[in-house]
Amino acid sequence: MSALIDYVKIQDQRVLYLVNRRMNCGILNVFMNTVTQIGSLPVAIAVPLLFLLSGNPKIEAAGRGIAVVLIFSQMIVQFLKWAVNRPRPFKALDDLKPGRASAPGFSFPSGHTCAAFAIAISVSYFFPVFIAPLIALAVLVGISRIYLGVHYPSDVLAGSVIAWAVFLVYI
Repeated sequence: MSALIDYVKIQDQRVLYLVNRRMNCGILNVFMNTVTQIGSLPVAIAVPLLFLLSGNPKIEAAGRGIAVVLIFSQMIVQFLKWAVNRPRPFKALDDLKPGRASAPGFSFPSGHTCAAFAIAISVSYFFPVFIAPLIALAVLVGISRIYLGVHYPSDVLAGSVIAWAVFLVYI
């Protein structure tokens, strides 16, 4: 089991370094800092609230679904962050690209990625025509978290899996 954990850690760092150190340009810095906000708390509050206040019964139902999936998935994320206490990459590794990392708390799992997937999956369930662009945006949020040095790839993967699992239990 220890060998498997060591292997995962090595692969985690390899992908982190690939995304954080090798993909470096000014346009990507601006783009990733913008995309990462899709998984932020203000967006996670605003999206279901806007849906709930729409006045359209179908959109309001989607808002309730988004809210439920977000609330329960974020409860799991916060519990795991507390239980695992994994330091963020920019705090644990000295050789990440500087100036891109700022996030409080712990790394595992990614709350931004979880929120982005919770929103994308829930909206897509009610409005299937939007599934491809919404999932693509959620994936970009996950990549942005690695690019910015605030999460390892396994944190991002765990965040997306939590959102999917909560959604599947909810339906």
